[in-house]
Amino acid sequence: QQEQAAPAQQEQVTEQVSAREETSASRTNERAATPEPAAPAEPAVQSQPEPAAAPAPTGGVLGIAAGLVGTPYQWGGNTPAGFDCSGFTSYVFAAVGISLPRTAAAQQSFATPVSDPQPGDLVFYGYPAYHIGIYAGNGMMYDSPRPGKILDLRPVFDGVSGYGRVG
Repeated sequence: QQEQAAPAQQEQVTEQVSAREETSASRTNERAATPEPAAPAEPAVQSQPEPAAAPAPTGGVLGIAAGLVGTPYQWGGNTPAGFDCSGFTSYVFAAVGISLPRTAAAQQSFATPVSDPQPGDLVFYGYPAYHIGIYAGNGMMYDSPRPGKILDLRPVFDGVSGYGRVG
């Protein structure tokens, strides 16, 4: 009799396991269908061009800058192993054949001031400049900000003292 009961018990266990799997799958599907909460909106940048998606770099200064995104900040750095702000800008412009002075203040003196920045222009903070980046268009810039951060494309932030064109 036990031999006949064993297949019946096995069939009952199999049905129970199948029922649990269906229930689990149902719960999993319901969770996956739940929409994720919306990301909080970033504060608007005041007195700067409206941030928006920068044009896709196709080469030149912006293409080189885009290729360096993710490089860590390094004080005094001027290679893809690590950059400070002016080391980054001097490296990028050297790659297109334009020799810039090494410091942000010297680059500010070297550049021709412009009031209508175009992609590839320099963005200066302070006078003399203490920080510099490369304008990417639509209120965005590439820069190597400070220790613990990486070189990235981000909105131009408050405090711009001017823009400059070289080349």
